[in-house]
Amino acid sequence: MGPLSATPEIGIVPFKEYRRYLTLLLSLNSKFFAVKGLDRLSFVVQRLMLKIFILVFRMKLRSYVLWTRDLDLGNFASKCGIKVACEIHQKFSKRETSLLKNMRHANTPWLMPISRNLQMHVESLVGAHYERLTYLPMGVDDMFFTQSKLHTEYDLSQTVRIGYLGSYQTLGISAGLEQLISNLHLLSDISVDLSIVGVGFEAVHILEKHLKDCELRNPNPRFHLRIKDWISHESIPSFLTSFHALILPYTENSINFYRFPIKSLEYASSGVPILCSDTSSHRSIFSASEVFFYDTTSPLSLRAAISQIFSDQSERKLRSSKALHLAKEHSYAKRAKTLIDVVLMT
Repeated sequence: MGPLSATPEIGIVPFKEYRRYLTLLLSLNSKFFAVKGLDRLSFVVQRLMLKIFILVFRMKLRSYVLWTRDLDLGNFASKCGIKVACEIHQKFSKRETSLLKNMRHANTPWLMPISRNLQMHVESLVGAHYERLTYLPMGVDDMFFTQSKLHTEYDLSQTVRIGYLGSYQTLGISAGLEQLISNLHLLSDISVDLSIVGVGFEAVHILEKHLKDCELRNPNPRFHLRIKDWISHESIPSFLTSFHALILPYTENSINFYRFPIKSLEYASSGVPILCSDTSSHRSIFSASEVFFYDTTSPLSLRAAISQIFSDQSERKLRSSKALHLAKEHSYAKRAKTLIDVVLMT
C-alpha cells in the first residue's frame, strides 16, 4: 500500500454504493479518504487492514475525514485523531451499543442515521447531549432525473401497467411480492400487467410458482405477470417511466421500521404515480399529498388506490409533481453538501 497522495484521491470506501458519493465529494474539493481494492476480502479482514492503514498513516490522515458505516472502525480512527463520519443504516447490535456507550474520548465520530426512526434509536442510547449527531437521509443519483416526466391521460379501461424494481428480500425479510401478486390477481374487474424486475434468478422461479398456485385456486385471464431477474443501472430511468404506476409493496416489520427506503425516492424521481404500502418508514418520507397509500393486507385497498390514480388526473399530476420535488431535495449533491457542511465546517 503506497503513501498518500497530496490530493484527497486515495481510493474507494469499502462499500460499493459509496463510490458515486465519493466521486462527488472529491469534485467539491473535500477531503474524504478510504482504501481501495478490499471489496473481495472478508469484512473482518477489511476492518483489520483498514485499522493498520489508519494506524500507519494517522498523522497524514488527520487532514482527511473517514466516511464509513463501521462504528468499530470509526471509533478506532477517531481515537487516532481523525475526523469520522459514521453512517447508521440499521439498529445497533449489543456489541455496537456497548461500544457507543463507552465512547468518551474528545474526538468522537459524527453519527449520521439515515432515517428518523434510527435517529430516535441512536438518541435513546447516546442522549440528547451528544453533539455530533445529525440526520443524513439517503440520496438519489442524478441519473434518475434524466427522464422524469409527469404522465397525463389515463384510462382504467386499458391494461394497467404497474412496475416494481427492487430485490426479493432485504436482510432476510421479504419485500412482500407474493402478497402483491395475490392481491392484484384477485382484482378480476380490471386488466393488470405487473412487471417485477431485479429480484434475482432464484426469486423468478419462486414468484412464477406462486402465480401458478394463484391460478389454480382462482384463474384470472386479466392478470399478467412479467419477471426479470436483472436490469442494468443505466436502464433504470427509462424502465421507471414506462408504467402507469410504480408500486412499493413492503410490509411493516422490525427491519423496515428503521430503514430509509431509497427506492421510494428513486421511484419519485420518475414523475410516475406511486402506489405505496402504508408503513412507518414510508410515512417518514411521504405524505398522502405525494403518493397513493394502500393497505398491503387488503386487495380492495389496493384497488381503490389504483382507481384514484386513473380517475383523478389533476390529483395524480399534483401528487407526482410533489413527489418529484421531494426526490430532488434528496439528491446526491445535496447529501454530499450536508456531509461536508456538518463534518468539515465544524
